[in-house]
Amino acid sequence: MFYINDRYVTKENIDQAFTLWKKDSVLRNVAQLKIAVCLESVEEWLSFCLYVRSNDGMVLPLHSSLPRGGAIELAKRAGVDYLYYGSLQVAPLVMGEIENKSRETEGGLLQFSSGTTGVPKQIKRTWSSIKNEVKAYNKLIEADVKQSRKTIIACPVTHSYGLISGF
Repeated sequence: MFYINDRYVTKENIDQAFTLWKKDSVLRNVAQLKIAVCLESVEEWLSFCLYVRSNDGMVLPLHSSLPRGGAIELAKRAGVDYLYYGSLQVAPLVMGEIENKSRETEGGLLQFSSGTTGVPKQIKRTWSSIKNEVKAYNKLIEADVKQSRKTIIACPVTHSYGLISGF
């Protein structure tokens, strides 16, 4: 599947995580929810991103260095239902009223702009648009490989470029 530093994450690793999340009372309903995650483990985040995508869910990734109060503030601004802080193995913080909720839009990735020109603005990217972008990046990376060049992605995987160009 993929490497995180020197660790190879297999399809079996990811399948095991999917199996656990399908049994979880919150995460099994990911298709109807908006979930924010501020996770310490890159492997857990990337595996969860794949899980959310496979279920057409909506997720807001937050950088692991963000303090709890900052994560809560961004999760509230994004209008998410739950915030997982630190790990998916801990109970999430409920961010809003959940009962009988159905999401009206296509699933995808929620993010915020950098805020260099004012208050950071929320951005929503659908999984289908991300799929097209991944194809474009893969073409460029393939060209680099053919020319014996290595692509190094130096952005965190909670950032669009770090996540999307890495897949």
